[in-house]
Amino acid sequence: IRLAIDLPQDAHAPIRSVRDRVVVVDASHSQSKETFAGEIAIAKRLLDDLEHGERFAVLACDSACAAYPEDDLASADDSERAAAVRWIESKSPGGSSNIAASIASGARRLHASAAGQLVVIGDGAASAGELSAATIIDHARASIGAATIDLRLLGAGRSIDEATLVAIARGLGGAYERVSSG
Repeated sequence: IRLAIDLPQDAHAPIRSVRDRVVVVDASHSQSKETFAGEIAIAKRLLDDLEHGERFAVLACDSACAAYPEDDLASADDSERAAAVRWIESKSPGGSSNIAASIASGARRLHASAAGQLVVIGDGAASAGELSAATIIDHARASIGAATIDLRLLGAGRSIDEATLVAIARGLGGAYERVSSG
């Protein structure tokens, strides 16, 4: 349930803070061409929602992650967003799925950020590295450290392991939402 709540007439609107965003897309073999295209569409929308002054990175992860840009974060201007979209559209699914390493790679991009959001899009089916929710949480927590990261897990794929994604979100103080049934 979502409710719209208006501020009192004499209240000032809260100041929107600049936020850096890292989007991690599950590029493992558990994704079909269609579900991978759906993940890319979600990633594009997340990039479109960035505002002037914000920065971003996009990671395509299976057992390892490839990234745009290769290092650090890109400025959220039109040319960088377009380049990121071309980059992610050039990828195809393959390889095993290492969720813990994917979260850790995304979190490392945000360590220098004052306020960062890490969005992980995938099916929650780990097939490499840490395999259980508990060990994924332990590994990811060590990588996140004291950083202030808003973690969002979005369930997308042919079949989604919601129990694992919910457990990871709860264990890391994040949020989970199913966005695709594949």
